[in-house]
Amino acid sequence: MRYSMKCIPLWPLLFLMISMQADMHAQSTKKREITDWIGGLLGVNEILYYPKDINGNPIRGGNPTLIPDVMYGLSYHHTFSKRWSHLFQFRIANHQIKYWKYSDQTWHVDGERVIVKSDTGQYHLKYQDVSMNYMFGWTISKKTHWNIYTGMQISYTVDNQSTKTVDRYETGKLNGFTYIPYPEPRYFYNETLKTYSPDAEAFVLFRTDCGINLAKQWRLRPVLEFGLDIGGIYNHTNRYVAFYLELYKDL
Repeated sequence: MRYSMKCIPLWPLLFLMISMQADMHAQSTKKREITDWIGGLLGVNEILYYPKDINGNPIRGGNPTLIPDVMYGLSYHHTFSKRWSHLFQFRIANHQIKYWKYSDQTWHVDGERVIVKSDTGQYHLKYQDVSMNYMFGWTISKKTHWNIYTGMQISYTVDNQSTKTVDRYETGKLNGFTYIPYPEPRYFYNETLKTYSPDAEAFVLFRTDCGINLAKQWRLRPVLEFGLDIGGIYNHTNRYVAFYLELYKDL
């Protein structure tokens, strides 16, 4: 089963457009302390298990296995001054996590509560998304090129390979507001089905990095990043942590 997120707010796109206009203005009045870097990034990310639903209620699940996966892309870094800078990124990321979950659907018949269907088993979320992000940062230490950033990211799933392997139990079906029982309950053991992955997500990003000068025009940046989903997606993995390296060339 696949769930879609609520509409992504318009403000992130407006924020991105305004920032691009500010960048174009800075380029037209470029000063000595303004620099531009472009390069690739490669690293790993790990989505974190969050055992609550969209309404903040605990779900019946647990025992997560967190699986780090690969992330790669392109990055453009631009400084406004000696302290202020921002960056744009295009990324492709794979995400994986396994966890156990139980769910059921109930109905009331003649004043009694009836379980219409239930399943319990192992869920394996495995999907790939493409994303674009914008981050705005401040240099804490110019000597070590230590920076902190915050920004936002919009991601879209392009390949969903998520599955669930469950034991399923059905006593009947719902036809509108009518419960129709089966003559005999149906049982399905070790049934593997395709399950949901996020259609789209909007993240608030927090990042810290430092710069290592490799040559006159080259710099390496180790990056630690945390993302928090703000889009209202109905899943149990609405945050992630990532570590990656960026290799920049001065333009």
